[in-house]
Amino acid sequence: MSNEQEKLNWLEAFRAWFEQNRQALDDKSITVDVPAKTLGSGIYADLKNDKYEVTVQLWNNGLSDFHVVDLVSADNHPDYEGEVTHYEFNHKKDLFAKLGELIKRMNGDVESAFTLRKRSINGYMETTYSDFPSDAVVPVPNVKGKSR
Repeated sequence: MSNEQEKLNWLEAFRAWFEQNRQALDDKSITVDVPAKTLGSGIYADLKNDKYEVTVQLWNNGLSDFHVVDLVSADNHPDYEGEVTHYEFNHKKDLFAKLGELIKRMNGDVESAFTLRKRSINGYMETTYSDFPSDAVVPVPNVKGKSR
């Protein structure tokens, strides 16, 4: 993240991230709509490709909601409304990293992920760990005195 982005408020930095990455998103056939005006203390972006429709909402305090609709699931399951994940970002670089993960997912570069929720003083904080491809081998830890 550049020093310029660090100086921007959350909403300006959000808009700037999409502007700076517009060509890369176009190359991945992901359309993006970020309205010119903010919604008071918040902003949103709508992203869409042939697999997903996503709305990312961000408030100027780093709180964010990612609403992801998998279009295949939506077609096959009438009650499916997508998934909403709430994040509390402390640093803009963490927001940008999560947006990058979202783009990878939309592009089919990520097959699965897991998130741990940790209790913090100010509520819950989510930490997302590396995504594992479906053929990944995850080592099983030794149980005291026994090996597997």
